[in-house]
Amino acid sequence: GFFFCRECIGGGMLMLAVHGGECKQWPGYGRGHQHCFCFACTRKWGEGCSHQSLDCQDPGVQQVRITRDGLELGHLDGQEYIQWLQKKVRVPPPTVYPSGREEGMDRQTRMGLTNQNELWQESLKGTS
Repeated sequence: GFFFCRECIGGGMLMLAVHGGECKQWPGYGRGHQHCFCFACTRKWGEGCSHQSLDCQDPGVQQVRITRDGLELGHLDGQEYIQWLQKKVRVPPPTVYPSGREEGMDRQTRMGLTNQNELWQESLKGTS
């Protein structure tokens, strides 16, 4: 899997983390990057999450946007998005940011991604 480093985004940089699958701590053993976070819930390691934490939940698909103050990281519900692609629900889920939310159809229209059939076919190709 892949996640953006939340703290790097807060500092105005995009840093994509790739997980090797060992444990939920990224980077493994806390070495190799200036920030350390949980790869299951993306909370800061040692402050918001640890090996003993039992309340990890995937925050959803990450979205990054530019604001007047820099970059902001938000999330959208991946399962709801798939349901929208499959036309099981009428509207895509919103992206929820710390400063507010962007409605799903507004986001999809802004990005030019409104053809559900094409998006569904693309999603079936995977990330390899």
